[in-house]
Amino acid sequence: MRFHSGPDLMYGKIRLLSDMQKKNLFDILYKCLDEWDRDDYSSDAPDAPRWQLKICTKWRCLRTVTGSDGAPPYGREIGEALGEVVREGEVYFWGRGES
Repeated sequence: MRFHSGPDLMYGKIRLLSDMQKKNLFDILYKCLDEWDRDDYSSDAPDAPRWQLKICTKWRCLRTVTGSDGAPPYGREIGEALGEVVREGEVYFWGRGES
């Protein structure tokens, strides 16, 4: 996870995470790494919006998961944790209004 220190922080778009928020986010992401059973959660709908989530360290990418028209398992928890970081009213991570 990239913890921003540049213009996004200066203009208030990204909040610094507390130690508890970092722990919560990392706990969720590690759970996903252990429990996701596939790397593609796409639907058959041809016009569905697509999303991609990469979980990377400083040295390598641990997992890339893609999908469309819906969240992966633990998508709600990931959306809530990331929503605490981004300072916007409505933030959608998985396509059509699903957080």
